[in-house]
Amino acid sequence: MDFNLPEELQLLKETVRKFVDKELIPIERECRPEGEDMPERFLKPLQEKAKAIGLWLLDVPQEYGGAGLDLLSRCVIMEEVARTVALPFRYATVFGPEVRPVLFHCNDEQKERFLYPVIRGEKRICFAQTEPDAGSDPAGMKTRVLPARPMPIMRR
Repeated sequence: MDFNLPEELQLLKETVRKFVDKELIPIERECRPEGEDMPERFLKPLQEKAKAIGLWLLDVPQEYGGAGLDLLSRCVIMEEVARTVALPFRYATVFGPEVRPVLFHCNDEQKERFLYPVIRGEKRICFAQTEPDAGSDPAGMKTRVLPARPMPIMRR
């Protein structure tokens, strides 16, 4: 069994490795992000460089202006990116805004309101889910619907 990456993924890996070595590792001490965001003065120039080498909107389909990369390609990229602390953990805004797949299934009006502004970086996506004693673990949620009770009538 051959565990080597296909040639195109080896080239992608080398490209990202060079980007990390040349652009990210040298600025680690100056821009180490606090929380989720990298300081804008670093982020914007890095985004332009990422766009220039084709590392933009990695998992966004090409029809929406993204790279349309598959999971293995994105894993190769993230493996190289993990070599630096210049980027926030889990989410590399250097490669464009986060676009959730559910947005690609919107109708045309919803795409105008939600998908395209997210792709352009005008809006940000958000996902929230919680329940007492379950946190963000959907399998641990026990929410149930109770039958409606009539509201008592308040009289003066």
